[in-house]
Amino acid sequence: MLEITTAERIIDTEIERQVGRRAAREAPVMRTIYQAFLARGAPVPVEDVMAAVPDMSRDAVASRLTALDEDDLIQIVDGKVETAYPFTARPTPFVVRPATGGERYACCAVDTLRMAPMLGQRAELVGYCRIHKPLRVKPAKEASATDVAGRIAARWQRKGAGTD
Repeated sequence: MLEITTAERIIDTEIERQVGRRAAREAPVMRTIYQAFLARGAPVPVEDVMAAVPDMSRDAVASRLTALDEDDLIQIVDGKVETAYPFTARPTPFVVRPATGGERYACCAVDTLRMAPMLGQRAELVGYCRIHKPLRVKPAKEASATDVAGRIAARWQRKGAGTD
């Protein structure tokens, strides 16, 4: 049977889904994965994650990893977390150079914009467009990650959600 619904219901369902995904990204298992990606810039063995999450049993961490993989927030391949959005261990044209050094790869151009505020530090963003022209964004010395995050978030909020 075809379900008929309203646009408002579809939007509400999507918002609920995004709220759940955000909560999952802020939980201890994802934070552990993000820290490992930032430190290594390489795939993170599931065993390392299971051993590193404080105050959770290995079974609870394994269950959470499975749920994150099923919700497409991470990708586990051959016992390693290869992607933890916005990070990916595979080279892409979208590079983030955190202030702490090294290069990390983002899944897409928009993800590079999310990384500096997420990391709480300045970062240089480097990417290439479809015609292979480089795009480089360096942070202004006077702008904090919070300032940038606020400006980006304001552009994505629904009308009436606090900024008009």
